[in-house]
Amino acid sequence: MGIAGDVAGGTLSAVPLSEPDVWRSIVLGMPRTGRTPPAVEVVARELTRRVRAAVHGGSWPAAQLHAQGAATEGE
Repeated sequence: MGIAGDVAGGTLSAVPLSEPDVWRSIVLGMPRTGRTPPAVEVVARELTRRVRAAVHGGSWPAAQLHAQGAATEGE
């Protein structure tokens, strides 16, 4: 359901982004110090894999990948 219930209930407001000059950035941040729990590593790896597959497979044609920091699996 995502945020649909919050929008319907008036807690949040939302509008589809359709203007060509509008863009969104999705950032996956991982701590650089300390130990990252295995569950977090698995979720981050799966999220990254699915985003890459959507971009490279053409199901998210407007998306662009920007690598920053250490290379991730599959690069």
